Formats: sequence, C-alpha cells, structure tokens
Amino acid sequence: MSILKLSSFTSPPKAVLDTNTLFQLALRDILLDLAFMKFFTPYWSQGIFDELVNTLSRWRKSKRRGVYQIISHDEAVALCEDLDRRFPVAMVYGYEPYIQQTHNEMDDRHVVAVAIKCEAPIIVTTNIKDFVGIPEDITVMLPDDFLCALFRL
Repeated sequence: MSILKLSSFTSPPKAVLDTNTLFQLALRDILLDLAFMKFFTPYWSQGIFDELVNTLSRWRKSKRRGVYQIISHDEAVALCEDLDRRFPVAMVYGYEPYIQQTHNEMDDRHVVAVAIKCEAPIIVTTNIKDFVGIPEDITVMLPDDFLCALFRL
C-alpha cells in the first residue's frame, strides 16, 4: 500500500470509522482520543452503530470461557450513546439513497454511502477486501496505516 499524505485532505481530515475499528477497545480508544484532540474528524451512522451493538453483544462459545458476551446489549447501546454525545457531529443521517451508487461488498455498502454523504475521503477499516469498486475519491485505509499517516501530518 502506498504512503498516503493526509495533508492533501481537509484539515483535520474526515474519516468514516467502520464497525470493526470501533469493536476493539484499544483501537477504539486510540482513534477516538486522536479525534478528540482534533487529529481527524470521525464519522459513523446508525447502521454502523447497529452493527457494533450486534457484534459486541453477540453470545459466543469458547472452550476456555464457555458461553459469554463481550458486553451486554444494554452496555453496547450505552457505548454508542456515549460516542454520539462525545462526538455530536459524527452521526451521519440521510446516507441511504447513496447505497445504490456503491458497488462494493453488499454488507459494507452503507459504510461507503456514509462517506459519500458526509464527503469523507477516508474509510478506516480492517476489512479492505470488502471495499473494492468504491468511488475513486474515497481511500480505504487499515487502522495502522491511517494512524501512521496521521502522525506524518
């Protein structure tokens, strides 16, 4: 992957955070701390939050832990409400009509639609393979690459 210079974007750059970047506690904390410090402006949608709640509160099985949840459904909803309060401009509404303009993986078209609606040139995700065929003016970045690019500003 080529080195992206974020200085070519608006300052601070706009970035849509895919569900998988909000799922992992450490990554979520790093990204949101940097957003709070104005290194970038985060964006998300209710669709991304719904995915996050479902992912966090899903029951899992493991030999070591038995049947467990990462957090309860109510705790996951409270997390999303807290994110919404802390970053009131991050929630994107009215992105649904843009879904039909996207041609990437069906389950992630809403993420691209959010980027189109809020004019964010960056999507941060751990799932780059699901974002093939998106508009050329949107760059998909792994969290590590995005963080390195932020520190090059």
